[in-house]
Amino acid sequence: MRLCSNAYPAKDEGVRSYTDAVLPPQISSQLRLRVGELYAAGGWIVVGSDAPINGVPFGAGVHRELELLVDCGLTPQEALRAATIEAARALRTDSIGAIEPGRAADLLVVDGDPLQDIKDAQNVVMVFRDGRRVVNRQSTGQ
Repeated sequence: MRLCSNAYPAKDEGVRSYTDAVLPPQISSQLRLRVGELYAAGGWIVVGSDAPINGVPFGAGVHRELELLVDCGLTPQEALRAATIEAARALRTDSIGAIEPGRAADLLVVDGDPLQDIKDAQNVVMVFRDGRRVVNRQSTGQ
């Protein structure tokens, strides 16, 4: 598999052109079908594309992976769990992955409802790291 060579996509192409693998449509369709079958059979799905790739904006791979998991048949909530609590489980840590006492207070605040539309997870308004706000894109009028 190779990544699309278009490192600087047109504005309307968005995250997709940065992160999609170049595969024939039939193979891509079969892979999505198999991932859905694996999950339906009780397989463990974990989001794992958080590592930056040269030319790909930080987080773009995660957002695309969430979309693809929903395309494979997972609900948005199941896809988000794969990126949070299930990823923490894969790392064998109980300090991240859920909003609970004793866990790291790393949170995203988004505009929209990613449980209804997973693409809303891309609409990041604020980022909290260890309980401290490190990104604030909220307009001052709100």
